[in-house]
Amino acid sequence: MQRDDLSDDLVGLARDLASRPRPAPSGNLRQRVLAAVRSELARPAPAPRRRLGTWEFAAAVAAAVLFLMNLSMVVASGARLDLGGPPSNGTEAAVASLQRLLPDLPEREVRRQVVLLKAASCVVPAPNVKPSAGQWLANRDRGARAIRADLP
Repeated sequence: MQRDDLSDDLVGLARDLASRPRPAPSGNLRQRVLAAVRSELARPAPAPRRRLGTWEFAAAVAAAVLFLMNLSMVVASGARLDLGGPPSNGTEAAVASLQRLLPDLPEREVRRQVVLLKAASCVVPAPNVKPSAGQWLANRDRGARAIRADLP
């Protein structure tokens, strides 16, 4: 902004401020500033950040995916399961009886437990058709003991 664009009051104020006494910088200010600049320039530059290798990047992505999967399962486990209203298949009676047995549980948790119990009641037990190595070794040892027990 030019001085011609200022009003007379502002021009007077600028003149008054310019005429005020100002403290002069100390005599060693130049030396202190130059010493600070030299010390900053002499400081070694920070080492450049190393980029992740392929396997490190893959491990980081896998960890992030597992974390997000875990987080989504935690959120889903807290979701309400009775979104369509109370079903007419005896759930209310089961909720009432479970609430009588465990009066300190909140109703939401009681309903969740009833739904989980009803879901688990429909599961058919099935044998493990692909045993693990530990199961195979345990069964092999059990068979060998049975054969030795039959020997005279």
